[in-house]
Amino acid sequence: IIPAPIAPASLTPAGDFSFPITGGRLADNTFEGEIRHSGGISLTQGMNVLELTDFTINVDGDPDLTAVVNGGPRVSILDLDLSGLTVDLDPLDITLGNVAANFSADAATALTDTFGVPNVTGAPLGIAKVNAVAN
Repeated sequence: IIPAPIAPASLTPAGDFSFPITGGRLADNTFEGEIRHSGGISLTQGMNVLELTDFTINVDGDPDLTAVVNGGPRVSILDLDLSGLTVDLDPLDITLGNVAANFSADAATALTDTFGVPNVTGAPLGIAKVNAVAN
């Protein structure tokens, strides 16, 4: 399965995916709220393609990342573990890092339906970091 950015998302020189922040708001003391992004990721294997776009990070009692799947419904694709959250606050720059991202049940279903992969619910995808400008 080959991942590729969907514009305006891009790859950094280090090979990480980068998604422009388009809006949202977080509480300044708890960071509760949402962060919206544009662009997305396409996953391709042969003729099978799964597109995940317009991400929203939800920081609440059950943090997750949602996406529009193949231009259709918005579903939760990643469960986020904030237990290792690191916070770097500069006067205007905010970096939230060390957020573990694990495949949700909805993401596992989409991957199984599209590519026939085994159930990956709860499997780790990686570590996420958000860089934002305070306003």
